[in-house]
Amino acid sequence: MEIMTNNENGTSVTLGNHSDKFAFRQKALTAVLGCLVVLLAFCGCDSEREYYDDIYIPLQDASEQLIIKEWRFLLGSGIEVYYQKNDDNPILLGKATGGDDGFCPFKESLYEFTQDGDSVTIKWCFNPSESKDKTTWKSKTFKLPQ
Repeated sequence: MEIMTNNENGTSVTLGNHSDKFAFRQKALTAVLGCLVVLLAFCGCDSEREYYDDIYIPLQDASEQLIIKEWRFLLGSGIEVYYQKNDDNPILLGKATGGDDGFCPFKESLYEFTQDGDSVTIKWCFNPSESKDKTTWKSKTFKLPQ
């Protein structure tokens, strides 16, 4: 849409087609963002979780164990908890978030484990601090398969 106006001398002035300018800016912005996404996908950040060495925790029955798979991605971390009996394939019991700001508590051995019959509780340091009063711990209980 062109806007025309008269100036003091009585001549008309065209102010331009504003919808065309807006559409051009929108297309240019979309193209720039699209290039940025492609660059990040091929050259930028690693797009997969980084897994650390598995942690094996023996259970009360010597034929059973837990396997903790700790991962980190950007500023997040977490665990996958598996149950294994004898040499059977491990069974996923569940997942949990790890530490704050990408902190990996299991890699740092800042975790505790207890078994109560057919359930296990894992407690880990979520946010370590110099002061024990400010250190944050989390825990999660998992039911063992029968």
